[in-house]
Amino acid sequence: MVSTSSTTEAVTRAEVCAAAIADAFRDDGEIFASPMGLLPMLGVRLAKLTSNPDLVISDGESLFLAGVPPLFAKGDVVEGWIPFRRVFDVVAWGKRHVMMGATQATGTATRTSRPSATSTARSGSCSAPAGHPGTP
Repeated sequence: MVSTSSTTEAVTRAEVCAAAIADAFRDDGEIFASPMGLLPMLGVRLAKLTSNPDLVISDGESLFLAGVPPLFAKGDVVEGWIPFRRVFDVVAWGKRHVMMGATQATGTATRTSRPSATSTARSGSCSAPAGHPGTP
């Protein structure tokens, strides 16, 4: 719960995770951020808007973006072009910070039994939805 002088608001796990991801990029400076997944994408964009304006973000395909578009929107200001083959040059020189979102095995397509407690996300993690095994 976040308490202010006049209101009390519940903070969701997703909000805490987005802020934590943004903190992970705080001191990176001018580096290519590669978020993979919804929460990493949200956290990287939050970092660019708040603590690290020098962060370089892309549209996930081939363009570097100057601004910070809303999630799933096209970037309106293009800063540069990076074809996929050039991403490997960036990786080789260590100027890239990757953050990947966790995935959860659901359904019975690949599993015949319920996942064990050791293979699921623990309470307090940023990836397990509420009510999922291993969460309160």
